[in-house]
Amino acid sequence: MPSKKDTINSENFRDYSSADKNTLIANEKKLYTDIVENGVFEFFANSFLVECSDSSQLGEITFARLTSERKEQYRMATRFTKQNTVEKKPLTKMCEQTHVKQMLKNVDLIKQAGIKIAEYRVDDGILVSSYIQKPILEDVIMEALKENNADEIYRLIDQVYREILQSSEQVSWKDNILYTLGLEIEENEEAFGPILKVGFLDMSFRNSFYCDGEILWFDQEWVLEAVPAKFILYYALTLLYYSYPQLEQCCPSPDVIKRYHMENAYEAFKEFQELFGYLVADEAQVVTGGTFLIDGTVDYISNVKKLMK
Repeated sequence: MPSKKDTINSENFRDYSSADKNTLIANEKKLYTDIVENGVFEFFANSFLVECSDSSQLGEITFARLTSERKEQYRMATRFTKQNTVEKKPLTKMCEQTHVKQMLKNVDLIKQAGIKIAEYRVDDGILVSSYIQKPILEDVIMEALKENNADEIYRLIDQVYREILQSSEQVSWKDNILYTLGLEIEENEEAFGPILKVGFLDMSFRNSFYCDGEILWFDQEWVLEAVPAKFILYYALTLLYYSYPQLEQCCPSPDVIKRYHMENAYEAFKEFQELFGYLVADEAQVVTGGTFLIDGTVDYISNVKKLMK
C-alpha cells in the first residue's frame, strides 16, 4: 500500500520480448522507474486505457493489480479507491470460498499472537480495509541503505524475525514440514531451528508498515503448517534481495545467512521455496513466462550494439 505520490509498482515487473529476444534494447524495469520518478510517464506511455461503464463507480479506482498468474483458487484483485480504502476482490468463486476465508482466519490468528495487523471488513464478498499512509518496512530499509547503515538494517531484520517467532506456538522439530514432502532432506534439529505450528509466509518486508518503531502487518495470505521460523525469514529476505540486489554492498547475503544460522538449511529452503511456487502458480503462466521472460542484460546488449553500427 504505497504512498499516493508518483510511484511505480515494480515488485513483480517482468521484461517481456519476442521469443527470439531480438526486439529488446533496454532494461525496462529500470527505465520505467526513472520515467515515473521524473513525472513524465504519460509522455512516454505507448498505450492508453479508456474506462467505460454505466456503473456509478466509474473512475473510483486509483490503482489495480491482478494475480491472474495464480491457480484458480488463489486469484485476486487488489484495488485502491478514492474513498481511501483498499479492496481484495476474489476473481473466482473458488477463491472466495477458500482463500478469502483463510485470509480472514489468518488475521485472527496473528491478533491472538499479540501482533499488530491491519483488519478487513467483508463487503459483498470483498475484503475491505482502510488505506494506511505509513512507510512500508521495505522502504525504511532502503533509506537505511542510502546511508550505508548496516546496523539499522540488521536491527529491522531482527525485529521481523522476533515477530515471526512470536506469531505461533512451536511444535516438535521432528514435525518439520520439510521432512514430509519427499525432498529427501536429512532430519537435523539444529539446522532448521524452531518449528512453528503455523507459519505466515507473507511476514515480509513488503507486507508490513513501520509505524513509530512498530510493525503493522497486512495482506497475510499464505499459511504453512509445521514450518521452520527461519524459512519464513529466508523467504522474506529472498524477496528483499531479489528486488534490491544493491543490498549486497552493505549487507552481503552470505553474512546474513551466517547471522541467522541458515548455512546448513539454505539449500533445503531454496528447494522448498521453488516447490511452493509451483503449487501456487498456474502451469500455463509458468510455461509462457519461461518463454518470453528476459534474463539479465545479455538479451539486450547485442541488440544495442547492432543499433550503434
